[in-house]
Amino acid sequence: MAGSDRLRRGDVGYAALWTRDVKRAEEFYGRALEWEIMPGTSPQSRLVKGLSPKHGLWGGHERPTLFLAFEVDDVAAVAEKVRAAGGKAEDPKEEHYGTVSLCEDDQGLPFAVYHDTTGAEPAVTPKTGDLAYITMETPDSKRARAFFGATLGWEFRPGRSEDGWGVTVGGADLRPMTGLRGGRKAACVVPLYVVADVEAAVAKVREAGGTSTDPEHHSYGDSADCSDDQGLRFFLARLG
Repeated sequence: MAGSDRLRRGDVGYAALWTRDVKRAEEFYGRALEWEIMPGTSPQSRLVKGLSPKHGLWGGHERPTLFLAFEVDDVAAVAEKVRAAGGKAEDPKEEHYGTVSLCEDDQGLPFAVYHDTTGAEPAVTPKTGDLAYITMETPDSKRARAFFGATLGWEFRPGRSEDGWGVTVGGADLRPMTGLRGGRKAACVVPLYVVADVEAAVAKVREAGGTSTDPEHHSYGDSADCSDDQGLRFFLARLG
């Protein structure tokens, strides 16, 4: 593959739904989104087969969110930048997939920075089931823009919603595409997954014990705003 198809600085190489009860989450997403879910590296972890970027489930978390791991060139240097910007960063560790530091921004949002050594390639065109868009919600977007600009080199352009911002690095969109929205009660990340039929997917979400708005048509396609049976929010969309 061409070099541009490799993970770039800022791209999301791994994402995981943080949830209280991983067994309930496994049952819900297996039914609602028809994910094929496999055991992870610990009793609280699961891996979802075939999604891009690599995707997992992690239990034992009281605050549901989508946890993100961002690719960087130098994990130790970025960890220092996180601390200097008012966040928290653990000392880098060597794992089978590369070097990683677990972090938290200055408004309480957990994330990780890592350098992948496996040659992982992000999806250029999201397929059914993939994580296609990420919304990072934050109480103060000005603080968040300053923090992630200083630590990950993010740049921001005004979005379509009030206090909404598109995220780029070096003039290119992050992969998956990512937006930042301010004015929220607490820092949180909300994923959007691609489905072939939004109405059918909404029905499965409701049958599995979750909630969903009725599908709406937008310029990018049809979408619905959902929550699983433990209150974790996500969007479904048929793109194009």
